[in-house]
Formats: sequence, structure tokens, C-alpha cells
Amino acid sequence: MNNFFSKKYNFFLCFVIFLCFLALFSSCSSVPSEKATRIKPIYYSSLDNEPFFVQNENLFIKRHLSNGIPVVIKKSINQKDCSINLVINSLENEISQTKSGIAEVTLDLLKCGTQKYNSNYIQSLSYAESINIKSFVHNDYYEYRFVCPKEKINSYINVFSESFKTPLLSSSDFEKIIELKIKDLTENINEKVLLELIYNYLNKDGSYINYPFYSTKSKINFKDVVNFHNSLLNANRIMIFVSGNFSDTDIPILYETLNQNFGKIKSKAIQKKQATNNSLDFNKISAINFYIEENSLTINSSKNKKNILGLYNIPLYGSMEYINYAIASLLIDDLFYKELKSNAIQDIGTGNILGNPNIGVISIYGATLDFDYKNLLERLLNKMSIEYINSNLGSIKDVYTSFIMSTELSSEKTVNQMTRSFIYNSDATNYIRFPFYINRATCDQVKMAIDNSIKKGIAWFSVE
Repeated sequence: MNNFFSKKYNFFLCFVIFLCFLALFSSCSSVPSEKATRIKPIYYSSLDNEPFFVQNENLFIKRHLSNGIPVVIKKSINQKDCSINLVINSLENEISQTKSGIAEVTLDLLKCGTQKYNSNYIQSLSYAESINIKSFVHNDYYEYRFVCPKEKINSYINVFSESFKTPLLSSSDFEKIIELKIKDLTENINEKVLLELIYNYLNKDGSYINYPFYSTKSKINFKDVVNFHNSLLNANRIMIFVSGNFSDTDIPILYETLNQNFGKIKSKAIQKKQATNNSLDFNKISAINFYIEENSLTINSSKNKKNILGLYNIPLYGSMEYINYAIASLLIDDLFYKELKSNAIQDIGTGNILGNPNIGVISIYGATLDFDYKNLLERLLNKMSIEYINSNLGSIKDVYTSFIMSTELSSEKTVNQMTRSFIYNSDATNYIRFPFYINRATCDQVKMAIDNSIKKGIAWFSVE
């Protein structure tokens, strides 16, 4: 699976570029012919005639808890478990450079137990009851997720809600988490520091955002985590997205369960992020090479190798322009994959960082010091003629469409789609329009997406 970061760090990815390793995603290309899925995309003249949209548009239930928290529930008949995704909006200037990583440290600490349920009990639920509590950090939001069999929601949801509202917050657990973060950073210093340095560079004049993950500059203490957790307990910041095999009679019970567990969280005034369509002028950034000097962190990288990231602007997530760009990136990834046969690189692919603005990324890992990445990209882009796009567009559409449809087989993938659609398009149902958009994409539109993104200007960063 190629992406802009190494395979270990897919927390950044909001769209998985998987064409190159299609064998790993056989469920995406061979989706069972169940009610909410189909395999071969067919051109439809209007959205109201597109089967995936029609079959799913009335399966969403939108409510608000008594404290105003919005809730969207998806009735997904093909799912064996259910997922409750508690999503917290990040705030303007919420995390300073020295506090980068505080969100992931705090969310990890929430899973270490409450006064009533200790960490051993919470961990045992995974193998004893197939129940898991997970967390994820993104530029614009944080996720705290509960995954369990549908019939066990009422019995165990209070474990989830109490871990969020009234966690134990042990200082000893905090120290262990920090040790793990430092170990992870140390073992993967080149990959992580490159992205950290890029964030810092882009935000040097305040035009971007601070790096949100644990970094070489992080100085987080226990009191910081306690205060950050208190700031998360705010109904004005929270949204809840749920997916599972729910019947009509299940919905009122589920809603009441959610209301009992989260409906009393108080609201506080917040400074919301300003939604803009900013873009960075990558043409003004010359190729920049970072050198990591040895310090207290051990550098475990191969000698005479470097990692390279190329950044460029991409359209707003969920828009028709974004779909055209995503198709283009799949085509480019297919060409990149063939380059892996060369001994000059270990991994190459495309991905993106969603935020303000959205940024596309070309990642090249384990490249030799003399590797001519600019020549490689120019050579591959020259192959992207209308004729080449036309000859490959049908198969790429099949893969992309099947991937979107396959999310309906997983409650976690469904809440992922719902969350991104709500955060970036203010509509949790927007993703069910994607197959229609994909199938309407033309060769000219895909070619234009390449011209307006990758060809418009790339800023190159490397670390060795």
C-alpha cells in the first residue's frame, strides 16, 4: 500500500491509494453482490438513478441529543458489528508546537481505565467480547471510537462513555504512554521528522497549522493532558456517527442509549476554525533538503539513502474536482508501482493530507542519494496523455467505485466515510454520491485534474 507516509503511519491518510497493491484489497475489487453493493460501475444520467445512492440515501437517521450534539446513524444491513464514532472538532490554534501530540497522548490515556473499569478489564473486552475502544488524530478532528457486536451495545457502552467522560487519568499511565511515543519516534525518526519539519516550514508565517503528532519538540506534562481532556468535554465540539445492522425498532433504543451516555455533556463557548479554500504557493518553494543531526534520538536509517516528499495543492475533499484528482492519482500510482522494480527506491506512491488547505503528497522512501526524482515524475507525467487515460480509465473507475461500495461491509469504514463527509462537506451522506461522480468523470476532466494539481507546482522536501 503506497501512501505519502510509510506503511506504519496511515493515520494521515483520508483516501487510501491502493491500486498498486490490489491483491491486498481483494474485498474491494470483488465485492459481494448484496443489497447495498454492486461491482461494475455503469453510467447513469442522474443521481436519482444511481443504485448505490438510491439504495443508501434513506438509511441515514439524523438526530440531536438533548444537549445539542448531532447524531447520524446509518442502517447498514451487511455489517456484522457496529461502530460508534465520537468525533471532536479541533480548534483554531489549539495545539502549540511544544504541545504537539497532546491529542493522541490524551486519547490513549482515556483507554487506560476509569474508577469503575480498570485498564485490564477494558483490554480484556477485546478478546473476551470482541469489543474495542480506538482513537485517531487528524488535522481537523479527533476520533474516539467504540466497536462492538450490536447486541452488546447496551451492556458495554457505559464503559466507553465513562472512559471518555470520567477517565482515571493516572500519572503513571501517562509516563508509560510518553515512553512509548518517544520509542516510536526514535525508531522511525527519519520518516516522522521529515513530516514534522515540513509542517513547521509551511507554518512559519502562520499560514498552515502546527504538527499535531508527538514530535522532537514535544514537551507535554501530566497537567497539560488533564486540561486538554477537560477542553474535549464540550458538546459544542462533539458529533457522533454510528453504523451497524440496525432495524427501525433498534433506532429509538439506540438514540436513547446515546442520549443517556452523552446527552448531559455541557456546552462551552469555542473559537471554531475558519473554513476557507486557501492554497499554498508551492511554486515559490525551492527544493529543500533537511539534515537530521544526531542527538538523544537514535537514527535508524540506511546509509546513503534519503526520503523525499513532494507537496502540491488538491481540491476540496468530496467535490467533483476531488474525485477527478483521486482518479488521476490512482493512474499515477499505477505508473509509480512499476518503478519499484528499480533498486533506486524502496517505496513510492501518492496520498494526501486533509486540512486547510488540502495537500497532495508524492512520497519516495529509501531513495539513493543521486536518485533523480524530478526526472522520474516528468517522465511519468509525459505518459499521461488523453490516449493513456482513456485506455485505463474504465478499470480505475471499477477499482475506485468498488472501494467506496465495499465500505458498506465494515461499520468502521462506514463511520470513517460519514465523518469525513460531515467534516469537509457538512453532510455525512455525501460519500454515497461518490460512485455517481466517479462514473461521470471524463478523460478531459482527469487530465485537467493533473494539470491543476501536480503539474501546477510541487515543492520538494527530503531528509537524509
